[in-house]
Amino acid sequence: MSKLARALQLCGQLDKAEEIQRQVFSLREENLGYRHLKTITAMGDLAATLSSRGQLEEAEIMQRDVLYLCFECLGERHPNTIEAKSDLALTLYNQGQLEEAGAEGQEVLTLRLKTVGQRNPDTIKAMRNLAATLFNRGKMEEAEKIQSQELALWQGIFGPYHPGIINARSRFAVTLSKIGYLDVTEDIQRDILRLQTDILGQRHPDMIRAMGAIALTLCERGKLEEAKAMQREVLGLL
Repeated sequence: MSKLARALQLCGQLDKAEEIQRQVFSLREENLGYRHLKTITAMGDLAATLSSRGQLEEAEIMQRDVLYLCFECLGERHPNTIEAKSDLALTLYNQGQLEEAGAEGQEVLTLRLKTVGQRNPDTIKAMRNLAATLFNRGKMEEAEKIQSQELALWQGIFGPYHPGIINARSRFAVTLSKIGYLDVTEDIQRDILRLQTDILGQRHPDMIRAMGAIALTLCERGKLEEAKAMQREVLGLL
């Protein structure tokens, strides 16, 4: 049943997935007990579906239970415990509880660094999530510092053409623009545009979005004629 629920979830049939996951959770709790690992897993799966459906308050309550049980049964450094903390941080973020989301996200990053090291995809994900929370809290300098570390890791592990590093550079450019480093922002955005054009071609939506981002930065820098020319190019590609 849990595999069927997962398949339904992947297909976007979240209402049916939730129905089955509630049954799975109820059966496992009845037959195995509340603290059994399979029961905890079922609870986490259900919470993820609830979060995806926008039922964030119920998801948060369930994720707090999952985190507590993982901590008690498996310990703080177990991958399941860290993942449970990460899930809770995301739900808190989506509810606008940014201060607590940031605290949980910082703990996730610290634990990832201690358990799997810096050059692990889970660590990079934790950096990205924490930086997003800091950005939305208005802590741009702190977000910039973490994004810079994330970029260096992407570059070292995957090279300059990986989609992940292009997305990371785009986020980094936005943060720099908010701080006021518009010249550096423009340089990064032009590099992104060159990469997008080389990889995806001239009419790809991501390439067009990259052009739009440059046009906006040019406006902010007072380069209005260049901005207008870029905007005309964008309109011609739409």
